[in-house]
Amino acid sequence: MNPKVAHLMDRAVIRFATNMMRDGHSDHEDHPGQKDLWQAYPRTLGSWETLFALPEPMTDVEQHLSRPLWLGPATHRSFHFPSPVTTPWEINNRVGGDYFEGHGADARQRPTVLLLHGWNTNIAYYLNYCRTGHRLARRGINCCLMHLPYHVDRKPNRWKEYFLTENIAHTVQAVQQAVIEARVVLRWLRKRQSGPVGIWGISLGGWIASIIACVERELDFAVLMTPAVRLDRQVWELEFLSAMKKSLLAQGATREDVIRIAEPLLPKLHKPLLDRERILIVEALYDQFLGPDTIDELWQAWDKPPIERYQHGHISILMDNKVLRRATDFMRSMSRRPGA
Repeated sequence: MNPKVAHLMDRAVIRFATNMMRDGHSDHEDHPGQKDLWQAYPRTLGSWETLFALPEPMTDVEQHLSRPLWLGPATHRSFHFPSPVTTPWEINNRVGGDYFEGHGADARQRPTVLLLHGWNTNIAYYLNYCRTGHRLARRGINCCLMHLPYHVDRKPNRWKEYFLTENIAHTVQAVQQAVIEARVVLRWLRKRQSGPVGIWGISLGGWIASIIACVERELDFAVLMTPAVRLDRQVWELEFLSAMKKSLLAQGATREDVIRIAEPLLPKLHKPLLDRERILIVEALYDQFLGPDTIDELWQAWDKPPIERYQHGHISILMDNKVLRRATDFMRSMSRRPGA
């Protein structure tokens, strides 16, 4: 794609996001504990195995599936189940999602992927992500989608931001909730299917997926598309997080402090449990949200798994069928990990 067009698309979305984040951070009375000082944030969160541990007892998602809706060569079901992580907002304490499964006697032997959407996805979830899920099911890959915390129908106020806020403890809990809920869904898919089960994360979903790749042992593959894996740089450098940065600066935080409080959630400091051949990283060379160097950094830290670099921006890459075909081919080539 022409770099100028890719930049214009990214900049338009960034301007919209900046306005939304500014307005959404103007009244923090909706965020219990929002005025807690950033200094109270601990220097260590403990091990990721403990922070993102599976709940006991485990929710059986199968019991929460809707009746099947036949959509040509695929079946669609929705699900809702109580979140294993309790937050102050009841609407966020219920996990929702959609499952698209192809027809045929071998349907449960086919690859299955949990697709995690990007930040601020609401209408786009139904227009783009559900469409992608249906397309994957038609192409021989079962696809499950999950609403991340404070997204889609889980947002207490559609005009305010609840996932990325200057209340660091709250943001950590949002990440923790997303990872644990996704692990519950993955374990259900693993039990339901006999074929390989993996994860595909985009942007914010890519960050969550990269954490899951480091803690979930029953995972067969991972696709990370433009993953937002450097929270410290995002807070300091991205225009649409300027309200978050401004609030931290007003409380006396420095860039070094932002690095410190983000460090416990940086995937580059951890190693995936998957062999590198089972990981595919997708990078957009004209990305105005993240900067390709943040993804190259993760690629280096993870011993250089397969990586695809495209002449796209953060937004335009989502519209390229060639990228979808590459991800599809990668998932089709996967098998169950021996002994997993």
